[in-house]
Amino acid sequence: MVIKRGHVEQSELERFRAAGYTEDQVYEVNIGISEKTISNLTSISLDLPLDEAFKPFAWEPEEARIAA
Repeated sequence: MVIKRGHVEQSELERFRAAGYTEDQVYEVNIGISEKTISNLTSISLDLPLDEAFKPFAWEPEEARIAA
């Protein structure tokens, strides 16, 4: 969903449903993605510190990795 920016193939949705998920859960996936996106954008724009538990997984721009 994220990689294709919502442009999923009908066959992908059919596989999702065949795995036992419902149409409602397609919407729930979208809601989860939306909540995470809003949270990330808010944290970045307000320059909020990353929780200690997540620091090992912190994202760095490519330029910072190259310079290191």
